[in-house]
Amino acid sequence: MKISRRNMFLTSSVGAVLIGSKISDQLNFYKNRHKIVIINADGGLDGLHLVSPINNYFLKKYRPNIIRSLRNDLKMIDLDYNFGKEDFFLNPSASCLLRLFKENTLSFVHATGLKEEYSRHSDARSIYNDHLYNLAKDKIHFIKNKNLGQGLDIIYEKIKNNSPLQPVTLVNHPGWDHHNNLPSEYKIKINELSTRVYSFWESLKKNQENVSIIVTTEFGRSVKENYSLGCDHGAASVMMILSRKINGGRIYGNWPGLDENQLSDGGLKVTLDSRQVLNEIMYMIYSENNFTNRRIKLFI
Repeated sequence: MKISRRNMFLTSSVGAVLIGSKISDQLNFYKNRHKIVIINADGGLDGLHLVSPINNYFLKKYRPNIIRSLRNDLKMIDLDYNFGKEDFFLNPSASCLLRLFKENTLSFVHATGLKEEYSRHSDARSIYNDHLYNLAKDKIHFIKNKNLGQGLDIIYEKIKNNSPLQPVTLVNHPGWDHHNNLPSEYKIKINELSTRVYSFWESLKKNQENVSIIVTTEFGRSVKENYSLGCDHGAASVMMILSRKINGGRIYGNWPGLDENQLSDGGLKVTLDSRQVLNEIMYMIYSENNFTNRRIKLFI
């Protein structure tokens, strides 16, 4: 059965679960040795502070103090990439990701999130995790009570020693709810995330061919800064995909713009459901079928 663009599109939690279930029935998690590592940046990672159109008029208008802090601290890294008629830059505290981007093993998917309403932070996390568990069913392992470094070390040792490891492993990385002091707090978190991911990837060496890393979050932050030099809860954020199976060195998605009338509840508008990205990744890696109508051309 070929999956069309229409029945891949997610519009509600019911639809997402239904589609996840249909896709799960077509996945053979043992067709290869590939492992997927999903890192959840818990609390709402600000995608606009990681992969940013920093010269955008509206972003400079809405975040004058945050933008100023970036310019006064370390210069944003030009990705030399135009997406949605915007030039995008990488946060300098995530500089180690630049090499992976230039090596075409890392790509970003921007303006991603949940295309449905939820009232609480915990609701968004539950919706996302429910879909993930519905996709992978009993083929997923959640590493609990470990920090990011410890979790990745556990996965690395299992891969190196060829020990039993579920096809999908989820590692939680909390601390992204930056209502206050976003520039200074974010610098610490994104440096930790990027260096841990980079070190883990480099340590895999030959096993890189059999591992894909997804960094995702439940939601983004508001486009406008608040009076505490932070950003409140928003809508869309950004996902990172690190794999030797993808068309890397690109930014995927549909850029919605940052004008007042282009925002969603004060945040970057969600133009691609993050669960749909997960569907495509799972399908391309583990399905025996020919999946031709993809929303994003992420895979080689």
